[in-house]
Amino acid sequence: EDYYDSSELKTNIDKEISDYNGSSKASEKNAVEASDLVADNGAATVKIKYASVDDYCNFNEAQLFVGTVGDARSAGYDLSGLISAVSQEDTEKILTSSDLETFSDSTIVILTNPAKFEVPSKIMYASKNVKITDEKTGEATEDSSEADPALILLKN
Repeated sequence: EDYYDSSELKTNIDKEISDYNGSSKASEKNAVEASDLVADNGAATVKIKYASVDDYCNFNEAQLFVGTVGDARSAGYDLSGLISAVSQEDTEKILTSSDLETFSDSTIVILTNPAKFEVPSKIMYASKNVKITDEKTGEATEDSSEADPALILLKN
């Protein structure tokens, strides 16, 4: 197997980002930006920031939805994966379908592929295929897919 050293990996990541930012797909000059690469115990981490949802989708060739619960429903997303989710603020609270109706103007993030993420406001509820790291970060697990997307409901 071929392995990268960390500087070679960072060079490849920077080239991919530069190629994307120079393409017609990019929404602006620096639509995708990467942090410094951190290598630890054989694993490398780079935080990538996107100017828009479209930039995320185009760069990663993946689907992502960010909008209101109402807009997600109108777009045809099945949000039933949130029903019975435990509240991140009050572990005694379980989300019901009638509760979900009251959140029609709340922001929801829907990922159809495994990915670590950071959101701009606190996570209220998440589907079973999401591991919450802290109040604004988590990971859509390997079983996230178009058929079973990761659903993250945010506090407005």
